[in-house]
Amino acid sequence: MDDAPQPDTSPHPVILLVDDNLLTRTLNSRILKTGALDVVEAVDGQLGLDQFVTNPSIDLVLMDIEMPVMDGIDSIRAMRAWESEGNHPRRPIIVLTAQNTPTDKVNSMAAGADAFLAKPTLRPILLKAVLHWLEMLRTP
Repeated sequence: MDDAPQPDTSPHPVILLVDDNLLTRTLNSRILKTGALDVVEAVDGQLGLDQFVTNPSIDLVLMDIEMPVMDGIDSIRAMRAWESEGNHPRRPIIVLTAQNTPTDKVNSMAAGADAFLAKPTLRPILLKAVLHWLEMLRTP
């Protein structure tokens, strides 16, 4: 009998990172991966929405607001409508944006976001927020 520890084969939580800025995506993706999180990236709100509705492994969304094709607010609204209309489980959405005005926060929350973070976000703050909302998924 081998008493050596077995590797962790449990699936890591999957984060959908939606941001049109390559540098921001790269930095935040690296931060998330240090927290044992898997990352799926999308470069605009429409591609983020497409991933959201077709990839059931996504546990949480990090969403920028200002993007080409479809902005983050419209994407969040569409995600929430898809969940509601199809009786799909609600997944947390955290807005992560440089657009840090009170109006942006109010509009994000009204669209269905669960939390709002301003860029640039420090590693501990980003991981704490993501891990908090992932824990909320596990709590009945």
